[in-house]
Amino acid sequence: MVTAAVLVIRQLGGWAPLELMIYDRWTQWQAALPPDDRLLVVEITEADLKALQQTTPSDAILSQAIQTLQAYNPRVIGLDLYRDIPQGEGQAALLETLAADNVITIRQLDDRSAEAIPAPPGLPPERVGFNDFPVDDDGVVRRSLLLASANERPETEVLQSLALRLALAYLEPEGILPLASEAQGDHLTLNGTTFTPLAPHFGGYRRADTAGYQLMLQYRAADAAVPQLSLSTVLADNFSEEMVRDRIVLIGTTAASAKDLFLTPYSAGAEADFLMPGVMLHAQATSQIITAALDERPLRWALPEVGELVWIGLWAVGGTILGGTVKRRWVFSLGVVGGSLALVGLPAAIFMAEGWLPLQPASAVFGGTAIAAALSRQLPTSHQYSFTNAKNVGS
Repeated sequence: MVTAAVLVIRQLGGWAPLELMIYDRWTQWQAALPPDDRLLVVEITEADLKALQQTTPSDAILSQAIQTLQAYNPRVIGLDLYRDIPQGEGQAALLETLAADNVITIRQLDDRSAEAIPAPPGLPPERVGFNDFPVDDDGVVRRSLLLASANERPETEVLQSLALRLALAYLEPEGILPLASEAQGDHLTLNGTTFTPLAPHFGGYRRADTAGYQLMLQYRAADAAVPQLSLSTVLADNFSEEMVRDRIVLIGTTAASAKDLFLTPYSAGAEADFLMPGVMLHAQATSQIITAALDERPLRWALPEVGELVWIGLWAVGGTILGGTVKRRWVFSLGVVGGSLALVGLPAAIFMAEGWLPLQPASAVFGGTAIAAALSRQLPTSHQYSFTNAKNVGS
């Protein structure tokens, strides 16, 4: 009965909020990777906007910044700013700058095509990536979206994310091209690494919306994940060639006034700056793809549904044996403590190895079956109850 109740709660998604809280805590405890020097973020700060006396850089300013960066031979430049509508003077100059083969711009998807934000006019589709991220019910970004269908032409057009466009452009000179997996023909493979899309019941999720081609977003660090330069520094041409040459350069805003900020798994444990700018999310997602392809960092994985049920079932059996056979309280307490340590330690170790093994259902079924078995063992059987009553009546 205990096991059935736990599984019903699991199927209905009752454990998912707790699992996501644990996921965030373990993400905060995971060792940060060093900054990825294959990328550079040119951030538009609040100080930059004050210096420009503008709420967003004009088209002319953006054109100047990109041309300055191009002089130092970046491998690819990603512009994480909407430019479907002219901003100030210089639209013609900006569109000419964006026409370079190594520049990728953004568009926004939407459930309603009328609300989508298009790319700058005149750019070919292969140099446009969408900038959308899946957001969980609690507002936290834990997943990235690599591929999605355009709502206006879902049967013919599959769009790539900004991160995927940037990563593929960076990997192509290395001789790494996107291929179909030999085992799963619809799965993307880069340099032997297969990017398996998420299922609705992946890890601690239950019935998650995994439409498109989604991955768990593996953050390098809460901050300092990639080197950064301010827009003012770029406009002043006050940086070294090594910071730009042969890198992925992302341009986007980090100013709070732009309201392009997101909750991440680090937010709950942050004392300050608990929101991450969108351009940094794209940098994290881009770094994840090229790190998996070049550095062989494993992607986040989880057991299949049958494996998770076996995991829960083993703890149900363990709890039943503990509660049904151990009579001494101190031994029972020691067994509960030892089992609890194993229940936490094993999933935590697996998480540090980039896996995700749900903790809550196994914990609930272990504790619940142990207590239920211990209580049932202390209840009199029907035979004992009848014998006692007959003895009392005879006397």
